[in-house]
Amino acid sequence: MKTFCFLVSVLMVLASARADNEVMLQKVTPEWTKEAGITVQTSQLADGTIGFTFTRYLNRAPGFTPDSNLIIARKAPLEVRNRAGALLATTNVAGETKDSTIIYSFSSARECIGHSRFTLHEYDDYKDPQLQGTYKGTRWAYEVNLKDFSAPIPDRRTPEHP
Repeated sequence: MKTFCFLVSVLMVLASARADNEVMLQKVTPEWTKEAGITVQTSQLADGTIGFTFTRYLNRAPGFTPDSNLIIARKAPLEVRNRAGALLATTNVAGETKDSTIIYSFSSARECIGHSRFTLHEYDDYKDPQLQGTYKGTRWAYEVNLKDFSAPIPDRRTPEHP
């Protein structure tokens, strides 16, 4: 009987425990962006690299009221990988706020696009700088596999008809 009560107690604690830092992962695809507050545009740059512009529309993003002690914080890591998938570099892309958007721009060598990934992380955090990074709330991760957005760009470095 004691074992049964102990097991019931453990199950009740586990059932009522809140998952800290729950991550809501969204794979960003061309089809998905049509309905979301996110767009991804690509272009071929003069040096042959592919330029990516990731735009987050803030009117479609999660948020808090101005009087809240919480904010939505953002990080935007870019993983650059070679054709074999080996990690070459990781960096955080700085966003530029314009009107009601945040724009993240970067470029990648064509041969690195197949396995490289950009992710926008949005997460609940405290407004107070001394408390930032300590809040355990919901996290959203918008993951972009670069190859999903680069297919229609012709490589202008090689002739179209060999």
